Amino acid sequence: MSLVNNISTDLLGVIVGLILTLCIFSYIFGDNVLFRLGINIFIGVTAGYIAVVIWHSVILPQLIGPISTWDGSITNFVKLIIPLILSILLLLKIFPRLSSFGSPVMAFIVGAGAATIVGGAVVGTFLPQITASINLFDPQIQNSSSELIWLLIIESSFILIATLSTLIYFHFSARPNSRGSPKRAALIETIAGIGRFFIAVTFGALFAGVLLASISAFVERWDFIISVFLSIFHL
Repeated sequence: MSLVNNISTDLLGVIVGLILTLCIFSYIFGDNVLFRLGINIFIGVTAGYIAVVIWHSVILPQLIGPISTWDGSITNFVKLIIPLILSILLLLKIFPRLSSFGSPVMAFIVGAGAATIVGGAVVGTFLPQITASINLFDPQIQNSSSELIWLLIIESSFILIATLSTLIYFHFSARPNSRGSPKRAALIETIAGIGRFFIAVTFGALFAGVLLASISAFVERWDFIISVFLSIFHL
């Protein structure tokens, strides 16, 4: 009986997946009811999954669990009551008349998130990029490599030029010209043009990667559809 139930469940999952895949593919003929149905189901399932993850990973262990096991100490009470008050104020954003009470909490969350992102970008991207660019011209690293020194110097110089020109492209300070319109210095504009080329190459490579991933997903979905039809008709 359990084997029959497992087969029925697997078959139901395959049929639902096939129907949703065809709904999404219907966008080829333009925006329609089937496509909107598939998108709404996807958004609803995603929102439900995120809600469950937040409940089991954040609210339950970080708020409800500590409150239920409170040992009576004042220090732990303060640590518990502050997140509870902030959570209640944040929930007030649902009601338009009381949403202003949740604005400070939202501002705190956004500020903390922005600080985390900026700190992560500086520590995880900017400083390692500077260190890597400096290490390219380290004589000890150059001598320890089996490649030719002049090839390494050319490669290092190319990477350094690409890095500096890309950073200078985002240098937006300018002075008004004779016509009164802002214009950057000629040297900055020339280097920014080189940086624009490297930015275009980077975006092209990123687009190619996204396109290849999309094609892979497209091929996988068609393989799924063909496999379902072959299994149904026993071909």
